[in-house]
Amino acid sequence: MDGLHFTEDPIQPGLSAFIIFVYYLYGGYILSLYILVGDKGGLHSSDFLLFVIVLLLLVVSNLRKVITTNKIFDGNNIILFLFIFYMLFKYTVVDGEIRVLSPAIFIKDIGTNFIAGFIAFSVFESRLPKVSTIMLRYQRKDGIMRLAIIGTLIFFAMLVYLLSNFIGASLADILEYKVLSNEYYQEFGDYSTVAFCCLISLQVAYFKRRIFTNCIYAIYSLVLSVEVILAFLCLQSVNSNKSVLVIALVAILSLYYCKPKYWLINGWKIKRVTFYVIPVIFLLSLLIYGFLPPLDISQLRFFDYGQSSSVISNSSLQVRWDQLMDIGKEQLLNAPILGDLSIANYIHSTIISLQTHMGIIGGLLFWSFILLKISNIYRHDGNEGLRSIALPILFVASISSFFTWGPLWFLIGGLYERTPQSLN
Repeated sequence: MDGLHFTEDPIQPGLSAFIIFVYYLYGGYILSLYILVGDKGGLHSSDFLLFVIVLLLLVVSNLRKVITTNKIFDGNNIILFLFIFYMLFKYTVVDGEIRVLSPAIFIKDIGTNFIAGFIAFSVFESRLPKVSTIMLRYQRKDGIMRLAIIGTLIFFAMLVYLLSNFIGASLADILEYKVLSNEYYQEFGDYSTVAFCCLISLQVAYFKRRIFTNCIYAIYSLVLSVEVILAFLCLQSVNSNKSVLVIALVAILSLYYCKPKYWLINGWKIKRVTFYVIPVIFLLSLLIYGFLPPLDISQLRFFDYGQSSSVISNSSLQVRWDQLMDIGKEQLLNAPILGDLSIANYIHSTIISLQTHMGIIGGLLFWSFILLKISNIYRHDGNEGLRSIALPILFVASISSFFTWGPLWFLIGGLYERTPQSLN
């Protein structure tokens, strides 16, 4: 296919994903101020922003109908309700006074991220004619294209701004920076991760509805690669590893879903455009690299500040592996049926922490919901944006995070929204 053509143009969650993208980007900016200068003044303003977003949607859109219609009584969603009820029951009735979960975790990590994920992947309407026109415009391909471009530019600007503030006048200072404040660095990584996931959902929602030429796909790949590199440097400057891994995996999957049917090679024949596209990408990469000061990436946290010869021998991985071997078995056998929320020195794995803290009952409910929903979106659902982020988030959560991890519950909110009646 030599030209660029549109395929079908169904309504996609474009405007809602962009709104939530702005929310998470703003939250990351507020946290960066605290990391850099200790400014706590606006730490909770992002939560207030989400409250305002929900309130506005309740007033001007059909959010109440979206929440109730075909969602609450969906069989898979009922499983999630049972899990949350069981978790709250254990928290308030079963376990003792010392619990690893706190009201702040329920509200901040679970509640706000779940609500944001639900909104990001929902399609809204309005009874107000002007509002309805705007919503419809930005939930179709042309409007989503504008939002994707605007979002990409904002994301670039934010990454450059943060890098310039994190590491000072020279990008090479990242080797000495490490982190100015250890507090909130993980939350900053979480906000950045979900903002990137929202941006990817916009890009994929648009590009998946078009048939690419090889050159346009190559340009998109180059832009996305630069985004990932900037995000990697920015997140490494505050010691965030798992966010880097999520962003890289999400980018790879998005490139896969947007790939033309025959990219560069058609059967056994190499397309002529290949001889132009690959050298151009290579030369542009050299040009970008030439503008950067020399960097020894082995000194970044991802490579253990030069102390490890490979990523696999990273001290962070070794500490978590030793923790699993030392106390993992004891925790798993502590309360295998009901789980124990009082375990404070938890294992950094959603699979294991669910078993140790929620037991077999909680684990079965949680993974039943996840697996059934994942099966639906990969077999029947047309939302490639959600497909692009689902497996990377689940993978990283399984190997590095407690089961209350914010991006995981953002994904759960998106999965909750996708019922058989909402499939495109």
